[in-house]
Amino acid sequence: MKASKKQWWRVCLTSVVVAFALACSCMIAGCGGGSGAVESKERVPEANVDPSRIDSGSYLADNGFGYSADVWYIDGDTSRPGFYLEAWTVVLPVFFDESGKPIDPDCDATIKDKHLVPSEECESGYDIVFVDPMTCYDSVSNTWYSRGDYNAVMAKVVNTKWKSLTNESIEIELREDGTLVESRDGKQAEAGTWAITAVDQVGLYWDDEDPAWNYAIHCDSNGKADKLDWGFDGSGDYARVD
Repeated sequence: MKASKKQWWRVCLTSVVVAFALACSCMIAGCGGGSGAVESKERVPEANVDPSRIDSGSYLADNGFGYSADVWYIDGDTSRPGFYLEAWTVVLPVFFDESGKPIDPDCDATIKDKHLVPSEECESGYDIVFVDPMTCYDSVSNTWYSRGDYNAVMAKVVNTKWKSLTNESIEIELREDGTLVESRDGKQAEAGTWAITAVDQVGLYWDDEDPAWNYAIHCDSNGKADKLDWGFDGSGDYARVD
């Protein structure tokens, strides 16, 4: 009788252990603990910048394409394929291969919920979100693109003061919180916002509903920003005063 009870308890204990082990295995697999449960696709980043506010670039740079100043390369590597933007009603990405040859250059683009996507008749497929004015992600190809170092460009102009070359009584200040302050004869006259809009370009916004007044950032031989150039006849340009 005693031997039978021991055997019975051993069978029960073994069953409990096996059941517990199976339950743990299922829980681990369900929570992604198994190698087969890991997603290989990256999570799509937030669309922080509306494509309509992405500028194709200033006239200063020479990228060899002749359409825009700034080129977006895969992972920011200039030896790899990428795209440049043509500035139409909607910014139009033109992708190119390793040799620089455009891919599907006649494909139109549209904006949907801050995503830049091709029109329905296009052969190429992409779904681009802009994390900042220098960085974007294509969720179709799981590819990151960059056209420059956003923080480096920002550092050139943040917390700087500039005097108008047209009217020396006018000064502007680009503050760290993104506000733009204009002073006339030392008294604040107007306020707006400012933002980096391209690799060597800053945009001044006097009204949130209006497009930016884009200025090319000129630097001296030491890399210090010393002039904001509007790019026309010199009127509206600013010189660094701080």
